[in-house]
Amino acid sequence: MATHGREAALQLHAFGKQAVDYVERLVSEFNMADARFSKSGYITAAHSPVAMQGLRSAVEWLETVASDRSSTLLDAEETAAAMGTRTYHGGVLNAYAGQLHPLNYVRGLARAASGKGAQVFEQTPVRAIQEGIDNVTVTTDRGRVVAKQVLIATDA
Repeated sequence: MATHGREAALQLHAFGKQAVDYVERLVSEFNMADARFSKSGYITAAHSPVAMQGLRSAVEWLETVASDRSSTLLDAEETAAAMGTRTYHGGVLNAYAGQLHPLNYVRGLARAASGKGAQVFEQTPVRAIQEGIDNVTVTTDRGRVVAKQVLIATDA
């Protein structure tokens, strides 16, 4: 927040929550049960008292500035119970976060895109991308693809 300001921080926070909702909606809309999406939350654990103070400050900011009450401070005992280790000084449970099976999710996205008429080219190194007025030309070692839109998806 110190670098980009309060408004940018609020926008980024909102974008993160919208991303979770969007993934959840896509999984439902395109029947991607095998993606195993679950809004199960995640814990950020504090390895030191200083780190715990940082988490306290973050939760306070979320509650007071972003009006977001989806994160809960956990003391050392609650963190130990949740994580199975007494290593941490406490933590924060972000209940809004989720998890999924990334490979199955990507496969589901590819099926959904194909079902809507998109062509999916895998294992195809791209050598050049040229944007035209109303199309995009993608050049590979084996030829060219001309399309109205191109989605570039890479490993990780």
